[in-house]
Amino acid sequence: MTKGGIFGHADGLFIPEYLKLKQNVQAAFRYGNFEPRAAMIRVLVVDRLSPKVLDLLNEIPEFEVSEKTGLSPAQLLDEIKNADALIISGSLPLTEEILNGCGDLKLIIRSNDVSGPVDTATAKRKNIEIRTAVGHSSAQPGDKTKETVGIDAIAILKDFFNV
Repeated sequence: MTKGGIFGHADGLFIPEYLKLKQNVQAAFRYGNFEPRAAMIRVLVVDRLSPKVLDLLNEIPEFEVSEKTGLSPAQLLDEIKNADALIISGSLPLTEEILNGCGDLKLIIRSNDVSGPVDTATAKRKNIEIRTAVGHSSAQPGDKTKETVGIDAIAILKDFFNV
């Protein structure tokens, strides 16, 4: 005998609850109220990362990675509109104007606490999370530091988006 008596269980729900949920999903599809999750998570990298890190990032099938370096604030405003996540390590400021112009941005990853200024009040108001990729303290200067920071950024992305 199944758990739950004659009604049984379907994925932890009683059958009547399951049927009601199924009807609601069908109605959402029928009336156009259902928005499926985008297939790709768009990651905008606006500063140089190690080529090895970019290769690793591009190997993750859920991520669509776009690397745009040397952007002016106006160019960033145009590029950030479609990004879900932003990796930034330079001194480019993320002003209120830029953050208000980002459509779907959910996450900003800075390479350290001294990255360019970020308008944290606007980010908070727009529910954009800010995290810092610090890398490993045993890293050597130069490319090794970029690699460990980049690997930390990948870990943050995977954790945040449950990939």
